[in-house]
Amino acid sequence: MKARLLTALAAALLCGCTTSIRMSYKPGSPARPLRAERLPRIHLSPLYDKTPGFIQPGPVLKGVFRPPLVTGVLDALRTELERLGLPLVDRGQADAVLQGTIVKAWGGPSGMGTGCEIDLALRLDSPSGQPLWNDTLFGNGTSMAVASSFDDSCTRALAALMGQIGPAFESQGVLAKAVAGGAAAARAEKPAPAAAPAVRSDVDELPARSAPKKDKAYAVVIGIRKYRQGVPEADFADTDARLVSSYLTRTLGFEDANVATLINDDATKSGFEKYFESWLPNRVEEDAEVFVYFSGHGSPNPKTGDAYLVPYDGDPTYLDKTGYPLKRLYAELAKLPAKRITVAMDSCFSGAGGRSVMARGARPLVSAALDEGLPEKLAVLAAAAGDQISNTYQEKGHGLFTYFLLKGIREQAGRRDVDFKAAFDYAAPKVANTARREFNADQTPQWKGRP
Repeated sequence: MKARLLTALAAALLCGCTTSIRMSYKPGSPARPLRAERLPRIHLSPLYDKTPGFIQPGPVLKGVFRPPLVTGVLDALRTELERLGLPLVDRGQADAVLQGTIVKAWGGPSGMGTGCEIDLALRLDSPSGQPLWNDTLFGNGTSMAVASSFDDSCTRALAALMGQIGPAFESQGVLAKAVAGGAAAARAEKPAPAAAPAVRSDVDELPARSAPKKDKAYAVVIGIRKYRQGVPEADFADTDARLVSSYLTRTLGFEDANVATLINDDATKSGFEKYFESWLPNRVEEDAEVFVYFSGHGSPNPKTGDAYLVPYDGDPTYLDKTGYPLKRLYAELAKLPAKRITVAMDSCFSGAGGRSVMARGARPLVSAALDEGLPEKLAVLAAAAGDQISNTYQEKGHGLFTYFLLKGIREQAGRRDVDFKAAFDYAAPKVANTARREFNADQTPQWKGRP
């Protein structure tokens, strides 16, 4: 059997022929419905296939999925959702909409056996389009059995992939978010007469023009308004992040599957580590563009003066254990092979208020270093200088810096490559003038690093 497999591989490599990969979904365990007070009603949208449509075990041999890859994965996903007890309904009846993009499908020899990997990016939105959850699941069907075929390996990969959906939904609170999304949509359809209208501004309306889609553009967008450890709220930080994510995917040409959006309790320290230290490195290739946005609290370490981002579960009293240092962020981003990396932070690190916090009893620092350890290919757009606070623009429903930065980006709507320096140059004087006029405060946005 071993000789037969090696002979087949050698023959295919020599002739450059194409082989059919017949993958089917065979669940690896009995059905186990999810448990919740109420299971959300899900609308399953068609999947997108970002792979080349074949697996390539070697430099010549190619395999074509039959049935097509997207059909096989969609059918498996539908089956698995039903096995989990989730009602699949039309969009008009749904609490949430589940979208998926196949981002990788690869197979080939693995030692003396065969291997297959299928990666699926999933995104759950409310019926109105607000992001509720996203994650990328990885299915590996590697087998060291010499008799294993690509059919067997890919079938195992599909089963491994689908087997992660239930645990992901349970561990990441997806069911509650989906139910809440549906309830919010229902309330929006029948608003209470006494409810105050949400604050909306001109930047909340996305530009009509959009850039062509870009394959090599990746982003991590974080917004934390509510914190777990008794930290004051950062007003509108979650709204800021959702809108920035929409601008990236709807206006600036970023693919949905290439934008990770972490809102409030999704933005834990482990979430920072996952997306900055694994998710981005697993995706970013040479000549790629990377954009990182953070809206929430920053904090200085009173002992060292180092600047930290405060995750949802961060505690300023134990910042060195629960915060995420800017130096660490810069170091992780510096490892990426991207040609251009931009970090925008509507936060501050003075400890003097605004979008900045400190441990109890500590006094605000004069300044926290924002550019220490900054790699050459990185540009940092900071909402304020190290000794200033970052203000909220209540009238517009956004952070002051985010509001004017998005106005600067709107000026470039439709361009394939947005010039963040031009957007910053538009925003900086307007932020400074508005802060003095409206808040009697100094707020001078900073551009650090790459010109």
